[in-house]
Amino acid sequence: MHEAAHYIFAKTLLLKVTKTQFLPNFKDKNKMGFVQFIPHRGLLGALTNMLVGIAPLLLGFAILVILYNQEKSTDTNALSYLGIGLTTVVVMQSMIPSWQDIKIALKGLCITLGLLVVTSLAFPVRWENIISYELSALLEVVSPHLMVLTLYQVTAVLVLTVLKTRN
Repeated sequence: MHEAAHYIFAKTLLLKVTKTQFLPNFKDKNKMGFVQFIPHRGLLGALTNMLVGIAPLLLGFAILVILYNQEKSTDTNALSYLGIGLTTVVVMQSMIPSWQDIKIALKGLCITLGLLVVTSLAFPVRWENIISYELSALLEVVSPHLMVLTLYQVTAVLVLTVLKTRN
């Protein structure tokens, strides 16, 4: 999902994608998946690069909102909750940005943050009137899955460290 999000956003923003690799190269541990594209220049380029860089976060958040806003039926069983939980962990894992994603998005994020600060100083906004979605309710539902994801990542790091020291 991670590289697919980069690809979808790059194509949607009319960037020329020159090379893609959706799956990691398991023979070379330093070769993860990637999407290479030719960026736009200037302010437009900084903003489109930002969107492509944070695409996994945006797509993952959209998937989680859709997943948790579905109607709950009275016959929902433990298996469906387990499926939702596992899907949440997989989506959250794929949302984690790489260092390259951060470098691509950083200039656009700084510009966007600066524009938001200037705009909010010039035109004070009452955010409680704008944000209609209850973020606290979403966090309450998602936080157990975040804990599972964190435990999974810690376990993965420990296992990889042990395997690396054995070699």
